[in-house]
Amino acid sequence: MNKSKILGTIVISVLAMLGLCLPVGGQDSSRAAFWKGELDVRQFNFSYAVGVHDKSQVVRSVGLWKTNYNLYQNAQGVAREDLAYVNRNRSLGGPLDVKLFNYSRGEGLIFDKGRPQAIGGSLTPPVRGKAIGERTILGFSCAGNEYRWKTSQGATVDLRSWKATDSTFLVPLLEVEFFSDDTGALLSLTVQVVSHLMPAPEIPQSFFQPPDGLRVVRVPMVR
Repeated sequence: MNKSKILGTIVISVLAMLGLCLPVGGQDSSRAAFWKGELDVRQFNFSYAVGVHDKSQVVRSVGLWKTNYNLYQNAQGVAREDLAYVNRNRSLGGPLDVKLFNYSRGEGLIFDKGRPQAIGGSLTPPVRGKAIGERTILGFSCAGNEYRWKTSQGATVDLRSWKATDSTFLVPLLEVEFFSDDTGALLSLTVQVVSHLMPAPEIPQSFFQPPDGLRVVRVPMVR
């Protein structure tokens, strides 16, 4: 499966959509202290026919997970993502309700409302990124980087991320992740995009703080 062709198709489609969702003031608002917007995540999960040896050739089915978040960021570089919609069984996987990502410190926390446990970890990939060029996204000039690494189970993660280069907004505007197993078969393709963005009035600091008493389980990286 040609990742370059897939990525090209995704970027063209996403940027065409984003052209309709420019922030109020465009690049003129890039130094805003507070931001609000929407973040959409689409994850395509690939299943393969039993007994197929070359998994890159035959796909049995593709499942699509959709997740939408309301997005906020304060003047200290802390972003909060509040779950607005999910189309899958919540009993599968970890917490989803709230993500608190401190981009200034490179640390993140994810928890479910009313639950005592959270997961926390680094926002930074475990390898150095490779520059993959610039794009204009939502009116912002963005620099792209690619990160590629192996997990402890032998899987390969290939992450492409674009961030604004001259703005107080620190959340990646577009990320595309390819996740492949130890044979090289693509298991999932995840696209995360900020679909709406605008400057916001001042947001209370307490909004960006986790509830008291959370038990935090550390993981290498959170997203």
